[in-house]
Amino acid sequence: MEIRNPVILAAGVLGDDPAKLREVYESGAGAVVTKSITIDKHVGRPKPNIVEVKGCGGWLNAIGLENPGAHEFARRLGHPDYPVIVSLAGSIPEDFQVMTRLFDGAVAGFELNMSCPNVDGFGHDIGDDPSLARQVVEIVKGETGAPVFVKIGYHMAASAQAAVNAGADGITAINTVPATFVDPSTKKPIFGHRAGGLSGPPIKPIALRAVDDLVTKYKGVPVIGCGGISDWRDAAEFLEIGASAVQVGTAAMNDPSALGRIARGLAAKYNA
Repeated sequence: MEIRNPVILAAGVLGDDPAKLREVYESGAGAVVTKSITIDKHVGRPKPNIVEVKGCGGWLNAIGLENPGAHEFARRLGHPDYPVIVSLAGSIPEDFQVMTRLFDGAVAGFELNMSCPNVDGFGHDIGDDPSLARQVVEIVKGETGAPVFVKIGYHMAASAQAAVNAGADGITAINTVPATFVDPSTKKPIFGHRAGGLSGPPIKPIALRAVDDLVTKYKGVPVIGCGGISDWRDAAEFLEIGASAVQVGTAAMNDPSALGRIARGLAAKYNA
């Protein structure tokens, strides 16, 4: 996949509205990843499902893969004329197969969500089973000639190996980190599901370590660094340890132009 710069919108942010995806790209991103799409419509978890973790710049979410379903999203997305990577979240290998067929030929690539930490039967339940992860990669690779990336959690070394063995074209690391938040007024976790996924600056050191391990182990396999990138200096840290590109999520929630600003900062650094 050829993109104009290595700064990509991460899955889960502004990702089921094609107009917003285009806005992020036109602001200067190299490519965009959609919200994770499931084969059927997914309503997600009841609100509150996202909360700021004060004092550290992080966010905790339990949105629950809310999306309109693969058929409806394919209709909305059409055939974009800029690089869109569709994030797929299935509960069985056949879900991934059907969804790949829906989008093949219309998008630049696929990212397989094997690490969402807050929806049972999806995400981490796939990535925690190396055999299942291998099956999913093999079935998707059999349906498309487009690049196929696998998004893993920080603890999924065995599934990363399975994905590489199955022919994955690259690895995105990492997804949000499982965490929880207690409301002092109720003395209970703020989310009904109890746990959520932590994102933003607090997880950057964890993401850097995971990327460093993957780059060292899988020479020649592109690794996309994701986790806590807020400015071009954060992005440069990932690129300097060997990441082929970076993804930005939390920083783009309130400022979609952040990706263009990061890309311009990197260009100024490396072209100086």
